[in-house]
Amino acid sequence: MRGRLWLVLLLGFLMVAVSASVANASRKVSLTDTLEVAATVEKYAVSFIKNPLTFNISGAVGSYRETKTATYSLEVNTPVRVVFSASPLAYISDPRYVLDVTYWVNSHRSKFRPGEDLTLIANYAGVQTLNYEIFGEVVIHQVSAQPAGQYAGVITVTVSAL
Repeated sequence: MRGRLWLVLLLGFLMVAVSASVANASRKVSLTDTLEVAATVEKYAVSFIKNPLTFNISGAVGSYRETKTATYSLEVNTPVRVVFSASPLAYISDPRYVLDVTYWVNSHRSKFRPGEDLTLIANYAGVQTLNYEIFGEVVIHQVSAQPAGQYAGVITVTVSAL
C-alpha cells in the first residue's frame, strides 16, 4: 500500500508540475516599447572670404574705384545680423595719414565707412547661403594730403544670430 501511495503522490506531483509549466508558457507576453529620441541643432554659421579688396591709385586728385572686389559668403542655419565695419585705410609708415574711403556691399544703398558701420539683417528661416560682394572707392582731395606708398585697412564682418 505504501508503494501505491508513493506512486499516486509522484503522479500527482508530476501533473501539477506539468500543468504549472504549461500555464507559465501560455502566460508569456510579447512586449513592444518605444524610446523617444530628441536632438537639438545649435545655431551655426561658417564664412568664406575670397580676394582682398584692392585699389590702384595714381595719386592725382580724383575718385578711384577698386581694382578687385572682395566676396564674403556665409552659410547659416538661422536668421542672422551681419555687421560690416572698417578701420581707417592708413599709410603703413605713418598711420596719421588716412585715405578718404567708402565701401558698399552688393549695391550703393548699403554703404559704410571707417567709423560708420553697416548692419544687414538676413531674416530667412532655415538653411541659407548669403553672398556679399564688397566694393570701394577712394577719393584723393589734394595731391599733397597723403604721401605716396602702401596703405592698409581691415574690414571686419560680425555675424550674430537674431
